[in-house]
Amino acid sequence: NTTETPVEVCKEYTEIIEQCEREEERFEEEERIVEEEERFKEVEVCETTETPVEVCKEYTEIIEQCEKEEERIVEEEEDIKKQRYVRQQKHQQKYARNILKLQNNVKKKKKELQKKKRDLKKQKYVRQQKHQQKYARSILKQQNNVKEKKRDLKKKKELQKKKRDLKKQ
Repeated sequence: NTTETPVEVCKEYTEIIEQCEREEERFEEEERIVEEEERFKEVEVCETTETPVEVCKEYTEIIEQCEKEEERIVEEEEDIKKQRYVRQQKHQQKYARNILKLQNNVKKKKKELQKKKRDLKKQKYVRQQKHQQKYARSILKQQNNVKEKKRDLKKKKELQKKKRDLKKQ
């Protein structure tokens, strides 16, 4: 009988397993270090027929080659950076040109719209003027018609008066 819950038991087993894994990793690391030390001992024991000066020359040549290779790599990296910078500049210039084109197109469209708006206002004004002129002419016509009718009525009255006067005589 145990008073521990299954979760607590599971945690305990998990901790034990993790501890064992860490111990195993530490053991493998120690083993690897021992193997490397034995390999270095073998290298040290190895005899050579070359003199220290020859070995030094050989190492110097290798170091010089490495330095030259490193310089070449640095130059290549700088060239790549320059090329990237040039590409970015070209891209930015192209982008800027496109933006300017778009801005110019927008300005042109605005001008065209303003011109159309002005033209429409002019057309509206002209139509209004024509309408007003037509209206004014029709009013003048009506006024002239009214005047003519008044004149005609006056003449008629005068004629009737003359007729009456003639009849009276």
